[in-house]
Amino acid sequence: MRFIKIPDIVSSLGEYTFAESGLINISFHEESMFSVLGTGMFNNCKALASIEIPSSVTSIGGGAFSGCTNLQSVY
Repeated sequence: MRFIKIPDIVSSLGEYTFAESGLINISFHEESMFSVLGTGMFNNCKALASIEIPSSVTSIGGGAFSGCTNLQSVY
């Protein structure tokens, strides 16, 4: 899994959903109602380079980006 775009019908995902995956880029539908990036959601995604967080997000769980050593941009 290299790139993923979360559709607007998804409002939540569980903790550690993408942990230790080969994900490079993630974005959310521009009209997303997604509100929480859960604990450890991207934990140790060493290839993750960028993420577009929708304005609907009101909470980012602990360690959500822990170990994301290649993260270069957060929008």
